Formats: sequence, structure tokens, C-alpha cells
Amino acid sequence: MAIDLVRDIAEYLLKWPPEQFCEILDSAAWWLNEHAAMIESNRLWELWDFIDEHAPRDDRGEQPRDALTDALNSPAGRLAEILVSRIGVSETETD
Repeated sequence: MAIDLVRDIAEYLLKWPPEQFCEILDSAAWWLNEHAAMIESNRLWELWDFIDEHAPRDDRGEQPRDALTDALNSPAGRLAEILVSRIGVSETETD
């Protein structure tokens, strides 16, 4: 995917109406995880915060059959994956 398109999608996501963002939350978190390496650091964390702000904090619904898989594929799991992947990048940048 072209860098310009990735940048534009990130901008559109940040402008998404907050009251409707929950409808695309899972897809937005997946997309950010898939394209994090192509997004400027400041914009990445701005979008990361925006998704985190809208992610549900507690889902007391039915227990999943595979809690680990469900957790990793949730918006919070995808955001955590971005953090873990960026740890190596941050350490490399400071060397």
C-alpha cells in the first residue's frame, strides 16, 4: 500500500465522528497494526491513543471459547502488539 494512501487513511480515521467510531473500532485497530511501520511516529501514537480512547474497557458478555485468541484479536490486543513491535524500533533509534 502506498505511503500516501496509508497517511490519508490515518487522517480519515482521526476525523471519524467519535460517536460512530465503535462501529469500525475492530477494523481500525487491525488496520493500524498492519500499517504501523508505514505511519510517522507522531501520527501513529495519535491514532493509537484515539483507538484506545474508544476501545471498550470491560466486556462482561459471554465467555469466549478461546480467551487468548479473542484477547489478541481485540482492539486492545492489536494495540498491545503495536507497542511490542515498536519497542525494538525505539531501542534501535536511540543507539
